[in-house]
Amino acid sequence: MSQFLRLNLLISVLLVLIQPSFAQMSIKGIVVDQSSGLPIERVSLSGLSVNKNAVTKTNGVFLIENVQMDSVLFAIRHVSYRADTLWISANTENLIIELAPLVIKLDNISVSAMAQRKSKRPVDNVILGIKEIEALPIQLGEVDVLKALEVQPGVFRTSELSSAINVRGGSGGHNSFLLDGQTIFNPNHLLGFMSTFNADLIEGVEMSKSGYHPNLGGSLSSFIQIYNRIGNTDQYKGKIGIGLLSSRLMIEGPLKKNKSSIIIGARKSYFDLFTKTYNRIHEGKIDFTPLPEYHYNDIQFKLHSSLGSKSFIEFIGFNSSDKLDLIKESSKKLNTGWSNKFLALHLKYYPSSKNYFSFNSGVSSYSFDLDRDFNSHLLMRSDIYRWNNSFNWEREFSKVLNISSGLFFDRTWYRHNNRKLENQLLLEEQSEKLQSIYTGAYIQSEINLSSTVRFDLGLRLNSFFQDKWFLKPAPRLVLAYAKNDLRINLTYARTYQFDHLITAYGMNLPNDIWYPSGSDFPEESSDQVTIGAKKKFNKILQGGISLFYRKMNHQFDYKEGADIVFESVSEQILIGKGEAKGIEANFNLSLGNIVSDINYTLADTWRKTDGINNGQKYHPSFDITHNVNASFQYKIKANLSFCASWFFASAQYITYPQGLMLVQGFGNDIAKQNLVPLYGKRNNVQMPSTHRLDLSLNYSKEHSKGRSAISLGVYNVYNKANPYFVYFDTEKSEMNSTRIIPKQKSMIPFLPSFNYSYEF
Repeated sequence: MSQFLRLNLLISVLLVLIQPSFAQMSIKGIVVDQSSGLPIERVSLSGLSVNKNAVTKTNGVFLIENVQMDSVLFAIRHVSYRADTLWISANTENLIIELAPLVIKLDNISVSAMAQRKSKRPVDNVILGIKEIEALPIQLGEVDVLKALEVQPGVFRTSELSSAINVRGGSGGHNSFLLDGQTIFNPNHLLGFMSTFNADLIEGVEMSKSGYHPNLGGSLSSFIQIYNRIGNTDQYKGKIGIGLLSSRLMIEGPLKKNKSSIIIGARKSYFDLFTKTYNRIHEGKIDFTPLPEYHYNDIQFKLHSSLGSKSFIEFIGFNSSDKLDLIKESSKKLNTGWSNKFLALHLKYYPSSKNYFSFNSGVSSYSFDLDRDFNSHLLMRSDIYRWNNSFNWEREFSKVLNISSGLFFDRTWYRHNNRKLENQLLLEEQSEKLQSIYTGAYIQSEINLSSTVRFDLGLRLNSFFQDKWFLKPAPRLVLAYAKNDLRINLTYARTYQFDHLITAYGMNLPNDIWYPSGSDFPEESSDQVTIGAKKKFNKILQGGISLFYRKMNHQFDYKEGADIVFESVSEQILIGKGEAKGIEANFNLSLGNIVSDINYTLADTWRKTDGINNGQKYHPSFDITHNVNASFQYKIKANLSFCASWFFASAQYITYPQGLMLVQGFGNDIAKQNLVPLYGKRNNVQMPSTHRLDLSLNYSKEHSKGRSAISLGVYNVYNKANPYFVYFDTEKSEMNSTRIIPKQKSMIPFLPSFNYSYEF
């Protein structure tokens, strides 16, 4: 009995000694801006695996006391930075968390595998937080994600109002735009001058140009992932904005405090109100040309809720629509409209800090219609609908090995209908309905060979069926070296694309026709090798350089005189191959209140297609040899900043007629002679180079119940007449000879902008 009493006493003493130390376990640290090192106040840390919360003070410091678990899963959120979920070990002091852009440096902390992978992206991939996006000059009073990507190396637009971006020698249809993992088929308002993504809801963006993770597939050139942030779980907040062309509203707040939240944002343009008024006032005047009437609107939301301490659910919705009346007269009409929609459901489960599961399901759609009534009435309609599903699993087995894998299943419906009428009589019609199934699996192993060398080996197995079955394995490889402030990556990736973007007419309208691979359409493929290095030279200067080479097969181009409106698309397309290679360089200077970025790209792209230029190589229209982007940001005061951005792009290739031929008229015009241009090689002449300077001044002020901000901007400061397109006219000389004169059409001159926003 005495031994039992002694044992019981010993256990009691141990429990007394242990209990206080356990109760005193705490987490203390600081959250800072990655680029400047300055502390960030009002950062919210919400415990997801336990009910523990904290908000950083003015000095960026936070303290979480009485932690009862060895590690806690926290959601870290701030309105200007990318949110994340991190496992933090208890009894941790002097913890440093760096935010923006999406890069998090942690000392004495256990981070989930999903968060770890974000810091392991290839050095030439672009990762931006919303604060970096907002720092660029604001155009038309709107912060724009895609404009921030355009100034990155290796990324081009062929014109200021192009609705497509070109990445490393790829066409505009070779990119995937994913909003919270859901496909956006056409991400543009205003014919490409603005994007459909509402910056008030965005926490960050990542563009993958190489070393693609095998969970990404279906596009050749790039994957652009935009992330909406989670709504505030503590209190309701909002933001309103008023600009020259549009206004916007954002509301966020808890549905159930510290458990579920919603964030919703909407935008509406009113440009058409001005044009309608102008047209009504000037209607009937001599030589009056009505202005185009255009308007857009979009709305999106994200509902986030915890289903327990380790699982979460998200419901996301998006709707965007545009309407453009280019010509609206009694005898003539040219109207077009396009829209994107999706609904998605995400389930996430974190059984531990080393294990992660997710299931995603959603439906996306894109519609385009055109109504042209001149001599005859043309009606075009194109729709694509997609139901997509994916299951993802990730596990950290040890400090050496991390494995991620998953399954995916997509089903897509395509509908195209074109009709030509005259006096309500149907003259021609082309209609098509198709379906496809895209499914497969992926796996990737991340192997840490040492503290400085990592090897990633991945495989994506693609299975696609329309009227023919395709089975295509796509290997991925990354060899990474990191030591001190130097990172070097060698990457290889094979990608396949089974849905092809066909644009009618060559007009700069979003008249997108998506067509699946099948018996008449092979899959497009690309093999890309990249070597990149990034070095932080000191606290002021860092830079990087990347060299890439891409070989592309089954590249599409039009036949001479192609008509895809009333003819079979497969009969109007030629199939060839291509290559792209280039050097990309980036330098960043951060000196106190001054931040400057300079990007340069030297690239060469060519295509080779039987039936074009006698089978010889030619440059596609989106081959830009030299591209320079430079930005400068100066923080004048804590609430006042100045931004400048300048770009230069060398000449774009176009097809120039080599001569003229006199052709006798026919029918009622038999006595009339017409000059018809004679064309030789395709893309045989280069247009003038383009360049532009943009400026903006941003001012903010704190109020007792909110914060206001004013942005003043100027687009195209020195009014450079950059060519929107080039056309050809004829001119007779004194000797009665005729020559061809190229003329250019410019669209956007010197353009001031204004935006006012208020957060409450």
